[in-house]
Amino acid sequence: WYRIFDDLHKVEYFVPAEYLRIVPLEEFTPLSSSVDPALKRIELHLDRQELTAYEDQIPVYSARISSGKKVYGRYTTPLGRFMTFHKRHSRHMAAGNLASGGYDLPGVPWVTYITKGEVSFHGTFWHNDLGTPHSHGCINLSAQDAKWLYRWTIPSVPPEEQYVYESFGTRVEIS
Repeated sequence: WYRIFDDLHKVEYFVPAEYLRIVPLEEFTPLSSSVDPALKRIELHLDRQELTAYEDQIPVYSARISSGKKVYGRYTTPLGRFMTFHKRHSRHMAAGNLASGGYDLPGVPWVTYITKGEVSFHGTFWHNDLGTPHSHGCINLSAQDAKWLYRWTIPSVPPEEQYVYESFGTRVEIS
């Protein structure tokens, strides 16, 4: 059994070990740490449901995404320039009433926020419809893609910490 902490409800649970895995330290190691952070940027194209990461002018990673659904004739994923200033290894995300379209998702992996407490890049385990708008505004990725982005962007989260919140980060452009 392992004791885990639910960051939303601020309670601890005990979970059988067979349902968990210990994440090795190398899975937290930053990627491309020798690249000047000012040369890293992410471009997100909602019309193509695609993300591309660049080091200087060179594309180094691309992934399919699921952005916010169209609501009242517009995307709920914001357009504009942002930065990855707040990151968490995982998060319990919940909003609204489940019966009327809300959600309650414990253990959302590799969360990289671009707006204060709202919109983030993160892994998804509740759908496999990447390439189609599907979220409430966040940018859904496969767990593997979310982990890559989490490790590649700044700021870095030390493995012994639950999160980091800074005044700087990797540039993100959403169009």
